[in-house]
Amino acid sequence: MYFVLWHAFYDEWLKENGPGSVTEVNIAGTLKKKIRALRSHRSQTLAVPELWTNQNPSLPFLKESEYFIKGNSLPNLKETDIFQTIERMG
Repeated sequence: MYFVLWHAFYDEWLKENGPGSVTEVNIAGTLKKKIRALRSHRSQTLAVPELWTNQNPSLPFLKESEYFIKGNSLPNLKETDIFQTIERMG
């Protein structure tokens, strides 16, 4: 199980837990799809007015990477893909 690590808390989490505790996933190629998906759930995103008023919103939580914390993270394992550990374990 993974938990979202919001950009606002990334530096603090990294300082306390180290890089092996975070999985970074590059979403640059799917960022426009993510914005469309967010816009399809208006009731969950009304608190983010720029999403609705700007064609290309610049939002602090929408960057080229997203970060996740693994519920039972293995120490010193830097991941870039959520399924990486599953594939290694066979």
